[in-house]
Amino acid sequence: MSTIVGFQWGKITPKNNEKTNRNNDITKFKFNSKKRKFHEEKSNDKVEKLESDINKRAKVPIIKGERLPVTRMIESLNHENVVNLLTELVKVHPEITKTINELQPKISIEESIKLISNKFQLIKNNLPYKEELNDYSYLRIKPYLNEFLNCLSDFILNYLPPIETNFINSLTFIDFSTNLIIELPDFKNKEFEYIKSKCFEQISNTWLIILNEMFNENNDNEENLYNFIKIVNDLDLKNKITSYNELCDNKFEHILEFINSKTKVNSINEFITIDYSNYLTANSST
Repeated sequence: MSTIVGFQWGKITPKNNEKTNRNNDITKFKFNSKKRKFHEEKSNDKVEKLESDINKRAKVPIIKGERLPVTRMIESLNHENVVNLLTELVKVHPEITKTINELQPKISIEESIKLISNKFQLIKNNLPYKEELNDYSYLRIKPYLNEFLNCLSDFILNYLPPIETNFINSLTFIDFSTNLIIELPDFKNKEFEYIKSKCFEQISNTWLIILNEMFNENNDNEENLYNFIKIVNDLDLKNKITSYNELCDNKFEHILEFINSKTKVNSINEFITIDYSNYLTANSST
């Protein structure tokens, strides 16, 4: 009876006892050459028949093809195929989403910016010749625009507190996102104009959410409040927001008001702080 075995490295040979038994059986049927020819031919027939029966009884391994193990298959996939595989897997088994979220490594700010930049570049790459910004051009890039905005929205939420605890990362990403929205081709299309206007509103609100969270976290004492102002100054946020406000139909005005109000309060506190040590020393000497 044949058996199915897995693939093995090395030569597959019959068992030693089977080989020995076969040789012993064959030896029993050897006759002296002095015997008559008739008996020799008859004996040879028996030997051949016996050898055939022995081979039929031997267990000959059969190797059948098998799929790659899952780990080896994943190892061989390129980035695009891995993305497609995971996407389809989540569609078929949405219950594993939680597990993937728990196991996934944290995405760096550089990786996030690179992905969004690639989505944005697809919009530019698919503009018609001479980049005419008419309705035809808009309809042609609309699928890429939708993908870009959806992707951008997902990542913006990922960089908001409390998911992102580093305010520098939050502000860096929202600043990058604002620049991309401003750089979108200015299509002469009512639908696009509405979409772009809503984008400015959402981006400006996101700025305010981050700054407000940052201020509240640092508002428990003067030293922490100083940290808030230091970040605003180090990132040159006043000038950036002022510039964005001019380019975005004054939709960043409320952010400027917020920054000015918080930094102004701290500046006044610093201004009215009086050192009484010299005054007390002078009085004690009189």
